[in-house]
Amino acid sequence: MTGSTGHNEKAYIHEVVDIRGARRGDYMQHMVANWSPTAQEDRDQLCFGVWGVVGSTAGWPQTVNIWEEQGLDGLARSFGAETVGRDLQDPRLKRWWQAASELRRGGFGARPGMVVIGRVGVGAGAVPDGTQGEDDCGQREQG
Repeated sequence: MTGSTGHNEKAYIHEVVDIRGARRGDYMQHMVANWSPTAQEDRDQLCFGVWGVVGSTAGWPQTVNIWEEQGLDGLARSFGAETVGRDLQDPRLKRWWQAASELRRGGFGARPGMVVIGRVGVGAGAVPDGTQGEDDCGQREQG
């Protein structure tokens, strides 16, 4: 949705995930099938895309996840859900985190403002060179 200025008021963040061994496809599937539906339902957070990093373009094996948040307030709510309890993670996602730890070994990201793209008409050309993946992995209808 666009605001009165005609600009997209969503916030986009990304994270780069370091994958364990030859498990990139497994991690991408785990993210799309097991995290994205929860993020949509609980946080109104859309998984904009998950891409595999091509080895000669950056560190590998890696993936890049891009998230669409409901503005900065939505981003703050999402981060708030990730900073609860002793383990500083959403306790409802404990099993997801345990399974993900078998597939990944770390990463960096979730920096607002680093990804500036609109929702309408975005294709592979809008992502960094050398990446490919699944667009709109959240499968949520666009209004």
